Amino acid sequence: MYIKYIKRLLDILLVFVVLAIISPLLLPITIILLLTGEHYLFYGQNRVGHKNRSFKIWKFATMLKDSINMGTKKSYFT
Repeated sequence: MYIKYIKRLLDILLVFVVLAIISPLLLPITIILLLTGEHYLFYGQNRVGHKNRSFKIWKFATMLKDSINMGTKKSYFT
């Protein structure tokens, strides 16, 4: 019965340890995104997880907002 709570506690502790390890990388990534991108640092995306429960995941916004519509130009010679 308590195994679920122990697992949750260990998950949270592991997240804080990993964040402490990768935090020196997060600041340069943030600065680079502010200088080169469209000034959006994060975007949220809905995902479906265990037992079809939806959750929101936050990611660095490394792609341009309208990149899906920016395709390559077609040449008349190909």
